[in-house]
Amino acid sequence: MHGYDYKFAMKPGEKQTKTFRADKSGHFPIEIEDTSTTLGFFDVV
Repeated sequence: MHGYDYKFAMKPGEKQTKTFRADKSGHFPIEIEDTSTTLGFFDVV
């Protein structure tokens, strides 16, 4: 997750839950770092 610089190691089909403080406002992309494939966006207001 860009903007927060969190990286998660996952395998295909795996689900994970992460807890963190969302204290930076903005529109942040969620992507596969190795391929720069955007999976979605994370909005904090």
